[in-house]
Amino acid sequence: LAAAGAMSGVRLLAVLAPRRLEGALAGVPTAAEQGVEVSWPILRGVYASADYHIQVEPTCFGDSAHLVTHPVCRQPRQDRDETRVRLGLSAEVPAVLITMGGIPDTYDFLKRLNGGRAVRFIIPGGSETIVRRGDLMLMPQRSEFFHPDLVQACDAVVGKAGYSTFAEVYHAGVPFGYV
Repeated sequence: LAAAGAMSGVRLLAVLAPRRLEGALAGVPTAAEQGVEVSWPILRGVYASADYHIQVEPTCFGDSAHLVTHPVCRQPRQDRDETRVRLGLSAEVPAVLITMGGIPDTYDFLKRLNGGRAVRFIIPGGSETIVRRGDLMLMPQRSEFFHPDLVQACDAVVGKAGYSTFAEVYHAGVPFGYV
């Protein structure tokens, strides 16, 4: 798409992305926001009909592809130490990022995490504003912190196993636990 306006008379109902896109498509909601959980098997026919196939490693199913590459993701904007300073984390304190990859969650377990551990938990989507509460740092889903910077700044990530989170963790070389 050169621009959303280039398609006169066409209304985009949703983007198939974990979070809203930027730029000309910023106003188009995701399928998940509209209650439609789209999974790979539904799209397999679309993929099979493409003229040029790009496959990302590691893969579960090794289809033939014109190009095989590592996961593609947004690159961090700051180095690990800069982000940790902005987060108020010293180099000695381990930090775990808990993320649902742009999908809103209630995080009912937060009370069990907060309590005298030697670990800090960074949780995007945990609050409407940035809140520091004991071992927890809660922040809005969209905050001043770029998600790949948070991934790189933490010592481990626990989250939903979506493509973007997986790719960012893979590139950062950070251990990942999925739910």
